[in-house]
Amino acid sequence: FTGIFTVEIALHLVACGDRLDEFFENRWNLFDMLVVAVSILGAAIDLVPGLGILRIIRAFRLLRLFGRLATLRRITNALLGSWLPVLNAMTVVLFTTGVYGILATQFFANNSPKHFGTFSKSLVTMFTV
Repeated sequence: FTGIFTVEIALHLVACGDRLDEFFENRWNLFDMLVVAVSILGAAIDLVPGLGILRIIRAFRLLRLFGRLATLRRITNALLGSWLPVLNAMTVVLFTTGVYGILATQFFANNSPKHFGTFSKSLVTMFTV
């Protein structure tokens, strides 16, 4: 399959001709190029130890099929577009939890050192409650 995908990318690049900037502006084209490049690299360096992760990345070829179907492309774009807002929400939650962990350590360390003696113990206690 790597050969077929490589030929597809090559034909797509040739078809774009002088408009290569349009090709590289499309995120799906960049994703296709990344998957093909990793597949070629993984096939070329099978003998090098410790690079087995490249084989896992080949599984992302299935996502290329999502790009071909409009409904699945819409779902995939929505999922990919939600990563940043989710990351922002997680950052706010971790920051807030950290502040409360510091306060819990300051207020309750003497009363319950088993649960609030250190910052890490306070965080674990807060997550278990």
